[in-house]
Amino acid sequence: TLGCGGGPAPAPIFRGAVGAAAVGASPAAVAALARAGNGVAHAQDLATDLSAARAHLALPIGATALGIAPDDEPRYVAAMTAATIAVASLNRAAAEEQLAALALAFPASAGRQVVACEVAALAKNPRETRARCEAALGKDPDATGARLTLGRLEARAKNTPAAEKHFRRVMLVDPKSPDGWRELGRLYLDAGSSTQHTQLARQYESLFSAPLPR
Repeated sequence: TLGCGGGPAPAPIFRGAVGAAAVGASPAAVAALARAGNGVAHAQDLATDLSAARAHLALPIGATALGIAPDDEPRYVAAMTAATIAVASLNRAAAEEQLAALALAFPASAGRQVVACEVAALAKNPRETRARCEAALGKDPDATGARLTLGRLEARAKNTPAAEKHFRRVMLVDPKSPDGWRELGRLYLDAGSSTQHTQLARQYESLFSAPLPR
């Protein structure tokens, strides 16, 4: 179907973007949304969600350069999801097992470094945590897992400006997630910055219609 500009009509493109996103082929989804432009309701919301999902998975556009071909993205997403679940369970042995599998399948990926950074944090190894997180951000500056872990590390070191920078980047990349907001709120409380915490809480409640989580 052609639109008035001679290109494909926005609605079919939008449906194609949704379908592409569902199987993990989000580069195709992002490209389709760019073609659809403003002609589709909620297209921008979906584009934001896809970008946030890619950041969460440390899967930047152009990940082929990191050894992840478009056809391999679903397999990468599955490996990263399994590793992320293992890290969230606080089971270090399981997390290390998933990290080994991820490193074997996608050795050059940013995700490998993100998970290594999170495993090092579980092991309470700040030097390794920092090195792995910074390596991840060198491959994908929007990798939210590395940003959050490095921000927490900086917060514990009382390096408030550096921690704030990481948490605000997470808020920018993934505006619908409370993670960056929550960590920044804790940072302000721990630093005794009550005025900044109050302002942040008001902004959060205005956007999410809920209290700022702690």
